Amino acid sequence: MQTTYEKVVSVCSYCGSGCQIEFTVDKKANRIISAKGAPGRTNEGRLCLKGFYGWDYLNDPQLLTRRITSP
Repeated sequence: MQTTYEKVVSVCSYCGSGCQIEFTVDKKANRIISAKGAPGRTNEGRLCLKGFYGWDYLNDPQLLTRRITSP
């Protein structure tokens, strides 16, 4: 069985600091599995609580609007 997880580095969108965040994405299910701080000058690999736990709303099945699934 082949793993479908991929690491994706992005910028956290919760404030204007521009912290780097590394997501573990399940490509087969098109879902974010986890998040952690990526090494960078702003956050030095750490995340605040919003950045660490705030991505979970993306996988919520009760969202009122559809999310963009590709760039």
